[in-house]
Amino acid sequence: MSTTSKRQSPAPTDDLDVRAPRWARIYTVVFATAWLSLLGSLAVRGLRDGDAGALVTVPMAAVGIVLFSRLLLLRARTHGEELVVRNALRTRRIRRADVEDVRTGAPRGGPLTVGEAVLVLVRDGSMVSVEATTRTGWTAPGRRELAENRERLLAWARSPR
Repeated sequence: MSTTSKRQSPAPTDDLDVRAPRWARIYTVVFATAWLSLLGSLAVRGLRDGDAGALVTVPMAAVGIVLFSRLLLLRARTHGEELVVRNALRTRRIRRADVEDVRTGAPRGGPLTVGEAVLVLVRDGSMVSVEATTRTGWTAPGRRELAENRERLLAWARSPR
């Protein structure tokens, strides 16, 4: 009987690709579809009735499209010596040599401020939240996944250059 884990962790030098969980991406698509459908029906109904105020739904829909698409694209990806963190509001590129530490804690900035996320401490003093790793921490699998993501990024950061 083998006691080894069924899951193989990647070698530290392998490229990593961390994304939001599938259920979160599906929820975003469903919510975005409902939101944009509601705004579209309000705009059509308002314009049909001659209400110019219905045009306010157009910028609301545009902001929604941008935000929902950014939420779908949350990701942290390594390629060679670079970590690219694509968060909801900003994308950061961090060289491996500039990573001082990798921790978990409350997300910093952006729309995702509940729960915990992997935080990358950069030599310039900044702290970058990896929003793709944000978990509420209410469940054991969520806490385990957060810890695994931290360990994977830490192994990449500390691997030989």
